[in-house]
Amino acid sequence: MQIKILDERHNLLHIKVLSLVSGLIALWCSGCGAGASVESSISDRLTLGAFSVTREVFHDGLIPAFQKVWFEKTGRSLKFEESYLASGALSRAIGGGFDADVAVFSLDPDVEPLVKAGLVDQTWNAGPSKGHVTRSLVVIGYRPDNPHKIQDWRDLAKPEVSVVYADPKTSGGARWNILAAAAGGYWPDSTEPASGNRNTASAESLLAAVQKRVSVMDGSGRQSLATFLRNSGDAIITYENDLVQCQRLTGRQMPYVIPNRSLWIEIPAVEVVGTTKKNGRSETAKAFLDFLKTPEAAAIWAEYGFRPATGSGQVQGLPSVPKGVVTVAQLGGWKKAREAVFGIDGLWSRGFLKEKSRDANTPKASGK
Repeated sequence: MQIKILDERHNLLHIKVLSLVSGLIALWCSGCGAGASVESSISDRLTLGAFSVTREVFHDGLIPAFQKVWFEKTGRSLKFEESYLASGALSRAIGGGFDADVAVFSLDPDVEPLVKAGLVDQTWNAGPSKGHVTRSLVVIGYRPDNPHKIQDWRDLAKPEVSVVYADPKTSGGARWNILAAAAGGYWPDSTEPASGNRNTASAESLLAAVQKRVSVMDGSGRQSLATFLRNSGDAIITYENDLVQCQRLTGRQMPYVIPNRSLWIEIPAVEVVGTTKKNGRSETAKAFLDFLKTPEAAAIWAEYGFRPATGSGQVQGLPSVPKGVVTVAQLGGWKKAREAVFGIDGLWSRGFLKEKSRDANTPKASGK
């Protein structure tokens, strides 16, 4: 099957340019006239950098709620400057000088370079939630009425099923998605992850079979969802919250199933101490991070399809969490999990390269 891989470099460049222009305008306006000076004397500020999937829940839900909490606590208003990028791009931007006070990423490895650079405290992942403020689940979205009877990973390997997911070489979300499918192969229903036994041959077979049915690999999870909304593909592997939010915004039915052996998507949020120490916003940043873990914030997260960072993850209005859901820690941690699946000789990499080789050697129609 021919696989179409879409490049998002131009889109990312456009976003970066807009972010840079917006930042310069904000900087210029902050020094404009007496009005700006008076405003700054009665207002606090906080700069949030977050990965793009969280834009709606922050901008429309969490930020307004915290502004109210902050005003009731201090008597001062709080102005947010917001920037949303792909998680890896956000990490690189902060490392390159973007002065975010609080940063929210799609996966822990995007925090690591900032810790090494001294921009994030080494103890960022201490505590019961290990630095995570919320979670989501990897799910399989399908067409209304489920014409192909999709219930689990093996159903995506059916010859009549066309699958959509993002490219893990460019998308952090895609790495979550494929690791979830790998878990479905590692541990069949009869095998408990706690036993330590992994069926790597089963995982490789499953990943290769699903990859064979993939028709489009977009550069990001949001692009994959847009492709699916254009009625391309019979199924999509994605975040639960993305489908919940899509249905919320469009009114379009977005049914999905949580595979029995899915994966918790654990979302980290950090104070960028390299920034807050310079601008004196550490107290505000810490207060915002604490708020993101409160029951009030949990209700807002849930409204947008996210689940609590700790506990069973059950949320009223969302499907029950299957008992077979696992964590990256059960896959050996990010370093081992990435190498085993996405390394040069990884389980997914081998299947992907075989499929590309098969496509390249397939004779093309002459068109005559």
